[in-house]
Order: sequence, then C-alpha cells, then structure tokens
Amino acid sequence: MVQRLSVEIKVPKSEDWIALNDVKVGDRDGSLSDNQPDGRNVYIFGVDPIENLGYIKKSELGVDTEQADARVVSSLGFVTIAALAHQESFELTVLPDRSPEPRHLRFTYFED
Repeated sequence: MVQRLSVEIKVPKSEDWIALNDVKVGDRDGSLSDNQPDGRNVYIFGVDPIENLGYIKKSELGVDTEQADARVVSSLGFVTIAALAHQESFELTVLPDRSPEPRHLRFTYFED
C-alpha cells in the first residue's frame, strides 16, 4: 500500500486544480509559508504511516529559512490543523513568499 498526501493548487478565477506534488511515506515533510497582516505562519505537511493519516500542522512561534529547494523550520511546537483519512481533503489559503496574490491549496490523503 502506498500512502500519499496529494497537494493541488487552484487555478485563479477557475474551478480547476493543478497537481503540485505528492508527499509519501519516507519523504521529507513539505512546508510552506503564509504572510498575513498579523504575522507569518509556517505550515508543514506529510504522512503518518503509523496512524495511516495525512496531516497539516501549523507552527507555534516558528521561524523558517529557505535555501535552494530546502526549507528549515524551527518552532516551539506544531498544532495539527488537519488529520486526513483516506480520500479526505483539506483546503487552505496562504500568501506565500513567492506570490503577490493568495493561493488556494487542497491537500488530499490517499492509500493506494
């Protein structure tokens, strides 16, 4: 069985979604930043093979730095904002570093 968390981005002004990436068991957690007026948030996402879940977590008082294709996240802890069972989805809107416009993301967990 292959466990994976699929990440998609919504096409602006459309109902279409584009696949960005899959995070599988054994992969490094994915991460993204969210620049809001009240401060910066950092999210990590991945697969828990023991619990058979996909997860999205938000850092508490965290900082991050990005270099090339790697992001280092330091945090006092993480709060789980979504724990996804097979075929469950969670949507999140963020304002990432590399975009002047907010981006709408969808995370879906699969057990293939």
